[in-house]
Amino acid sequence: MTAAICCYNAEQHIYSAVNSLIKQTKQPDEILFIDDGSSDDSVKNIQGLPVKIIKHEANKGLAVARNTALDNANYEIIVFIDSDTVAHEDMIEKMLSYYDSDDVFGVGGQGIEVNIKNIFDKWRKYNAHQSCGESVMKDAGMIPGLCCSFRKSALEKVGGFDEFFARNAEDHDISIRLRKAGGRLVYSPDIKVDHYRTDSLTSLVKMIYRYDLWTIIAKKRNRVASGKSSRIPLFRISVFLKRILNIFKGKPGFKFAIIDLLMVFISIGAVFFFFTNRSKLS
Repeated sequence: MTAAICCYNAEQHIYSAVNSLIKQTKQPDEILFIDDGSSDDSVKNIQGLPVKIIKHEANKGLAVARNTALDNANYEIIVFIDSDTVAHEDMIEKMLSYYDSDDVFGVGGQGIEVNIKNIFDKWRKYNAHQSCGESVMKDAGMIPGLCCSFRKSALEKVGGFDEFFARNAEDHDISIRLRKAGGRLVYSPDIKVDHYRTDSLTSLVKMIYRYDLWTIIAKKRNRVASGKSSRIPLFRISVFLKRILNIFKGKPGFKFAIIDLLMVFISIGAVFFFFTNRSKLS
């Protein structure tokens, strides 16, 4: 089994991320470190660890970096974690336990938001964390990219990751294409990484905008009939209205409601941008 981390300027957390793969109860047969053109000390900070370092001379994007891992993996199961995460020590062991059938093309889990420094981090923890819920799904619609694994043969079957998705939604896209190819994706909430992201208002707005926009693009490029673009802003509107209702019932949340409302407008802006640039994006 191959474990891989794709890294771009992640010097603050990268040692802990790589080390968490080394300390797994089920240790990987190899660890690939894909440096995607970092200009900081990311590579320097993991020197001496038992990993194979593969460098891109320039930043090419996450999908390209994942494909580099795919091209260099020597084993059938490839496990990915993000460079700002720390895998729980039994993550790989639990992932592998779900590969009990040939039609299981991928297995993933969730990120636990642990770096809560301000209200924007708190909002992300409850409204934008990378999770599919607290129940096991034996036929999940997608698995989050920060904590995922795939059969190498399945990825090769669909042509690898779509390099159009340089920064966002490569996990949505590959999930859709693997399911279309006849595979199942399994999601388990017990498969976990701790996620060390922290946000300001600016970074949170950018994250939500990119997420909503590129999720729409992934669905449209793959002709997903159920992926109506209007559903994303409608979801954000419903979150805002529920918050307002709870405030009227005497529960706290006024500051969250302001962020909720802002994200409604951000989401509508993402939909508007998609439709005004549809020919280039879908």
